[in-house]
Amino acid sequence: MTPEQVTRRTHGSQSSADIDDTDEGRGCQADTPPSQAATPGVAVVTSPNEPSLEPSQSPNPLPKGQGGVEPDPEHFQGFFESCLSWRTMSRAKALAAFRFLTPDEQKLARAASPLHADECTKARRKSLDAHKLIAEQFWIKYPHARLPDAEREQQPQMRLMAGDELAGLRVAVRIAEQRELVVSGGIRSRKPEVQHDLAALARWADDSRREGWHTVEIRSSQFAAWRERLRFWCGGIEPKTERIWIEPHDPAVHDLPKLHPNFRLRKSTMGLRVPAPWPPRRDGSWSEQEGTA
Repeated sequence: MTPEQVTRRTHGSQSSADIDDTDEGRGCQADTPPSQAATPGVAVVTSPNEPSLEPSQSPNPLPKGQGGVEPDPEHFQGFFESCLSWRTMSRAKALAAFRFLTPDEQKLARAASPLHADECTKARRKSLDAHKLIAEQFWIKYPHARLPDAEREQQPQMRLMAGDELAGLRVAVRIAEQRELVVSGGIRSRKPEVQHDLAALARWADDSRREGWHTVEIRSSQFAAWRERLRFWCGGIEPKTERIWIEPHDPAVHDLPKLHPNFRLRKSTMGLRVPAPWPPRRDGSWSEQEGTA
């Protein structure tokens, strides 16, 4: 389902106090026989400790197209992981649908999600995927749902990123998205202290060429280590891999017609270009071996 298919109300949000309990069975579907079960997908799961990066001039994050690093909405992770069988659902579709809700609707969806999962479990029924639950406004069935106490507490004070930490974020975005981060008005973080590992990347802030950087191939332990840190630094954004040539270009054999007897494919691999073999440790130190927290 595309974001355009998400059902929206245009005149404000309904509060949980004035929603009638109708449409019994909303959001659940009959069990599927084993022979018809869908093949589970792979859900990308982010850590609840991921930083939230927001522009200093607005309480809402800048869209990616305007140079900001857009974090997940505040209640999305709690909503998604409360869904029944969330590990086999599309996180990307759920996130796209969740972003189209108003803040009040997002809270209602977060509060109702565990209640809906419990109901489906007791009825021994499968749940619709998260983005489909959002499309049919499943929270209407749970007018008394409330956010968990921990999520009703005051959010931690956000601070403005600056200096080496901000420069390191530029490098992280360059690695993860192969683009330059344009900051207008600053970037805010919910992390109470400077992230020393992110600040350690600042030494490469002026090096935008990347051709001389290290190559970490997919499925390697180095790739996994960098991927985990990049997702944390960039607010859950999945790093983009790229094709990297691992041998010099030789026109005499690589530019020949493919049917020519002397033609040879140029060797390449898929992975990330990174400034060091391993990401920095949490304290900002570096090692030629795998870093430790």
